[in-house]
Amino acid sequence: MDEPQWVGEDVHGLKGVKLLVASRDGRDAQRQINRLVRSIGQDQRDEDGTLTEEAQESLDDMVLARSIHDWSGLTDGAKKLSFSVETAEALCQSSVFYAALRDSVAHVTKKANVLLEDLEKN
Repeated sequence: MDEPQWVGEDVHGLKGVKLLVASRDGRDAQRQINRLVRSIGQDQRDEDGTLTEEAQESLDDMVLARSIHDWSGLTDGAKKLSFSVETAEALCQSSVFYAALRDSVAHVTKKANVLLEDLEKN
């Protein structure tokens, strides 16, 4: 579940783009989520300690941006974009890229969970 996987060409309308993403349910992703949750201050929590809606949305965006490990085919005009977490976070401001990344991570997570269920049955 922790091994990132490439999600095919033309992801969610991004022609010629492939994304290397990891499942949100993997050990590495869960450690990262727990670390991020612990870093969120009391000013972004409700009285019972749960994250505010805004903090949860921000956490989801951070986790999503960190679920991507590489890409191919992404350009800024004619210039090829090199992968970085910072660039991924900036690209998540684009609804098209955000949707493509969200769908890709969901696909890899579902695929990993199906594989895990099959292994548990045997």
